[in-house]
Amino acid sequence: MSESSFSPFSQNGGKDNNNTSNVGENCLICGRITDTLHFQITSCRACSAFFRRALQTKKKYACQRGTKKCDLTKRVIGKPICRYCRFKKCIDVGMKVTEIAKSQKPINNPLPAHNVPQFQETEDIPKNLLKVDCKFVGQSMSVNWEKTVESLQILLNTNPTFIPKILSIELSELQRFHIGLSRLTNYGKPKGNSVSELNVINDKSETKIYMVEWYQTYLTILTEMLTGLKQFMKLSVENRFSMFKKFWMQFQCIERIYRSTMIFGYDCNDTRMLMDDKHVCDCLNDCFTLSDLSADEKEKYKQLHKPFMKNFVTNIMKPIKELQISETEVAYLGLMLLWDIRDIEGLEPKSKEYANEVIDRSSNEMHNYYTYEMKQPNYATRLIKLSQIISSINYQTEERKKIATIAQVFNLFTYDLTDCQIIDH
Repeated sequence: MSESSFSPFSQNGGKDNNNTSNVGENCLICGRITDTLHFQITSCRACSAFFRRALQTKKKYACQRGTKKCDLTKRVIGKPICRYCRFKKCIDVGMKVTEIAKSQKPINNPLPAHNVPQFQETEDIPKNLLKVDCKFVGQSMSVNWEKTVESLQILLNTNPTFIPKILSIELSELQRFHIGLSRLTNYGKPKGNSVSELNVINDKSETKIYMVEWYQTYLTILTEMLTGLKQFMKLSVENRFSMFKKFWMQFQCIERIYRSTMIFGYDCNDTRMLMDDKHVCDCLNDCFTLSDLSADEKEKYKQLHKPFMKNFVTNIMKPIKELQISETEVAYLGLMLLWDIRDIEGLEPKSKEYANEVIDRSSNEMHNYYTYEMKQPNYATRLIKLSQIISSINYQTEERKKIATIAQVFNLFTYDLTDCQIIDH
């Protein structure tokens, strides 16, 4: 039985949501006829009450038969349903858990997560931040990448503390990634209470310093998100670092677009994107570099980046907005990008086995997510579009490398990340 892709940080927690449109449907846990939704899942009152009690009491159950595969639709008079298999089935079909388990005070949001992106509020900021040894001389930035790499590898070898232990249930890689993603998107939310408080990105030294400091924490949380993945942590630190170098910039662009839609909405003609929690950039019109460029260099930079950013907006930003992508889908895209390891050299043989396991199981979870939670059994087209976004991101990565090479060969301008040792060149 595959575990469904539930979001442990859903804000729909445990609020009962009656929906008369589901009259005559079977409870997805025990099979009884029910006309209600509980925890966003078609389920009877008995199963939803059991699920709530199980979370609140934090009991651990054992399977009655020892098989962990009890048929919950077959009941014996005078004998209760196997509680272990009943609770596991609740998780498998996508019941939301963390809000009830954490606070026992459900938060109601009648709109599905697919339409309104949601995130879990948290003040969980890492204590040990990534150390970026950099300094600004005027408006130019100088970085000691060796020390940054050393600090990053220490973080990649640190056990996570943010993954909750939910009774006897083993969280899947997609669920673990989703928990880490919720921390990341919450950190990336804008300061202030309105869009008007955001500043257009500029070349001032204080802006650059702020961005570097902000990304220290951002990359720390992103790195911790990866250390929460069991299969990833089975690899050597060197292999983890190789995967991180390819992954982080690719995933960052998805996360920043997703976070921006929470503020600016889904208008495909709006090409603004959050750079950090204070600054916004118009992807087609603004030009920002950490390097200090002359007027001539900046013009060359703009001309070289114009088709690059047009492709970014057309093939990555707009499709994400058109799909109104959910946080579960962002997590899925992240795992697919992380385990797309075909072009990474030097990985241990076991890595391909891990990649196949994660991809296969996550695909099964997405089937459950679309079928049971989103009520979209015909989701093939949506998955194809998500795959196209991944292909576009990989293409964008290759184009970035070409721009860096052209800039160096023809000495057009000082490229920001020419000597950066934490990205894949």
